[in-house]
Amino acid sequence: MECGARIRTVAPTDELVSEIDALQYRFREGPCVDAIGDHEIYRTGDLAGEHRWSRFAPAAAKTGVRSMLSYRLFISATTLGGLNLYSTGTDAFSDETEQNGRMFAAHAAIALVGAQTEAHLHAAMESRDVIGMAKGILMQRHDVDPARAFRLLVDASQHGNMKLHDVAGWLVEHRRDL
Repeated sequence: MECGARIRTVAPTDELVSEIDALQYRFREGPCVDAIGDHEIYRTGDLAGEHRWSRFAPAAAKTGVRSMLSYRLFISATTLGGLNLYSTGTDAFSDETEQNGRMFAAHAAIALVGAQTEAHLHAAMESRDVIGMAKGILMQRHDVDPARAFRLLVDASQHGNMKLHDVAGWLVEHRRDL
């Protein structure tokens, strides 16, 4: 699950996981929704008798899931998402399991931040390269210096209400048509 404007499942391990998560989203309640919102760990012993989530718990129990363990994935104050463990057995998660899961969730959050950082750096490098190519095209075609070429891109971005990267990409892609 990922937190932001909305919560969504990004890596379900089974169709049942997607079904349980969809119930949490629909009812806006459940262990993971609360773990993300309250910054706590939530463990259930038997969803069939769970009173904390009056709509979610009975619906989830009907799917066969009886126990859940949900963690907020975070670094500092930033919530990255949630990690959920599911079981068809009652009281499936012990205190020891909860503690081990806490350590795993912390490591998963660190790995997730690393992957996000790498993706952002990769996107920034691609963006920089495309903008550089677009500047080169404008420099050659209009006999202007790099600063003026960049200013032309910025002006086109503002005038067209488009992101600078998108304007540059369009120019690079359509350079032969102009």
